[in-house]
Amino acid sequence: MSRIGKVLSLGLALACASGSLVVCGGRTGVTGDATPTADGAAEATSSSGTCSSLPATACTQAPSVPSGAPATTISAPHNYAIRSLYLGDTDRSGVPSPLAWQSFGYNLDGLVTTSTSSNACTLASAAAASVQEDGAGGIDNSFGENIVPIFAHIDSSFSQSTNASIDGGRFTLMAYVLGFDDSADNTTTAAGLTGVMLGGGDYLAVRGAAPTWSAATSWPILSTSLDCANTACPAGTDPIAAATARFPRAFQVTGEFVTGTPALISLSLSVGGQPIALNIEATAISFRPLRPGMVTQGTIAGALNTAEFVDSLQSVGGYSSSLCYGSALQSVSQQIGQASDIVLGDGGTVSNPSGLPCNAISIGLGFDATEIAVPTPSDIVEPAEGGCDCGCDGGS
Repeated sequence: MSRIGKVLSLGLALACASGSLVVCGGRTGVTGDATPTADGAAEATSSSGTCSSLPATACTQAPSVPSGAPATTISAPHNYAIRSLYLGDTDRSGVPSPLAWQSFGYNLDGLVTTSTSSNACTLASAAAASVQEDGAGGIDNSFGENIVPIFAHIDSSFSQSTNASIDGGRFTLMAYVLGFDDSADNTTTAAGLTGVMLGGGDYLAVRGAAPTWSAATSWPILSTSLDCANTACPAGTDPIAAATARFPRAFQVTGEFVTGTPALISLSLSVGGQPIALNIEATAISFRPLRPGMVTQGTIAGALNTAEFVDSLQSVGGYSSSLCYGSALQSVSQQIGQASDIVLGDGGTVSNPSGLPCNAISIGLGFDATEIAVPTPSDIVEPAEGGCDCGCDGGS
């Protein structure tokens, strides 16, 4: 079984009728920028080449903490839970656009590539040259460009269903941070921030009601996002201290929170009522304050190991026979393989060297988040049982 399959067998998968969004320890990528157009999408730059040889405006690199940045003086903790997730089929206002993917994600490989670029990894057999086209500022997001349309063809409402599940309390992802200035429109630059990511379980099932999305909302925390994931967490376990995805060197630059250290995030989306697993490596995360209690312009970006992603289609479980077997599965698997546009190394590093086969799919997601209660030991829960394996519906 693949690594994704093993993770999901621990209960991290989205069950057939619900959802989960979880985090594990991992690595980080590089950030970039997008320039919105009038319709909310980002306009791809006409330049191509390496970031080192292009004007700064053509390829914005990751924000880094400025030399000599003062240490944060803020001690109040914040726990932000994702409430809206943007998958690349709409802009941040929810307006559908085939170009919306261009504004989500970061420049992961230090390149700005077009369909005619020859300095990138070798695409899969029969893949369209457009697969290697970047969004604005070199944004790498083949998932939004090429995979989201596949999901939308299978289930035209999958994006709305995912967000309805989040809002109703089926799952979320939490960013617990210390040292963050959440005042509206602030331009704070500071070092010494810290943070962790925590997976939110099924609030509706555990609490018996939908979340109020307020400071009184204590979201159940999946033990699978803690370092006691393979055993029951001992009573009194501090979920913040035990979190596997940690950001000990986070910072804030001109108001924006940046993780500054690696994270690996595993999540599942519901497509046609079936779980699709995403294991995002080389992940970079950032967000901006909208007002006290809410952050916006959130970004999660990284790369999906293509072979594991394809394998997860069959190993996750809960699929109908039409996607478990035969020509439908073969067709979807082939299309996913042809979306590979980047190289993911064994150590979780992302690059795009000419001559090597592309083995990963770049991904960029957006989010908005609301502040809820600080996690406590009593919030830790075990994951619900996952869905059934292929064939459980009688398929063969």
